[in-house]
Amino acid sequence: MCSRGNFYTPIPPTPPNIRVVNAASFPEDTSLTPGAISSILGPNLANTTALAIDLTNVPHTLGGVTVTIGSTTLPRFYVSKTQINARIGPSIPLGAAVLTVNSPTGTFTQNIVLPATSTPGVFSVFGTGTRDGAIQNAVTFALGPYTVTTQGTPTYLAIYTTGLDFSSAPTVT
Repeated sequence: MCSRGNFYTPIPPTPPNIRVVNAASFPEDTSLTPGAISSILGPNLANTTALAIDLTNVPHTLGGVTVTIGSTTLPRFYVSKTQINARIGPSIPLGAAVLTVNSPTGTFTQNIVLPATSTPGVFSVFGTGTRDGAIQNAVTFALGPYTVTTQGTPTYLAIYTTGLDFSSAPTVT
């Protein structure tokens, strides 16, 4: 009650806006596919920073945080106050879905679309999603420049990407 006898009803805080993006190059929607690594960005997503130690057995709860699409819990690689990195399960169907983050700091939801066609994201050397791609000569591990041959044989490149949808067998032509 205030000094004049008026009552105030507290307004609950508005949940923060979150963005769900491709973890490599940060575009929204167009490159979210089953099997892709996504980044969830927003304020106050967690109250700790945690990193998955064993990447062969990525946890479904990390730092007290779970992420689901529909009823499927996503494995998480990284959790912090402003970013969560998780893998979209390959069994999640294409189309509209709701992504939910359950955290000690609250519950956050975002409508997403897993499109039938997508654009893969190429990880960047500096982790910013821009500038030089994370591309190496697969023999020498050099970041470039590249030549047509390496040590007398054709040059093979390792391109670090996510969002290459392998939920169905690719067609090679």
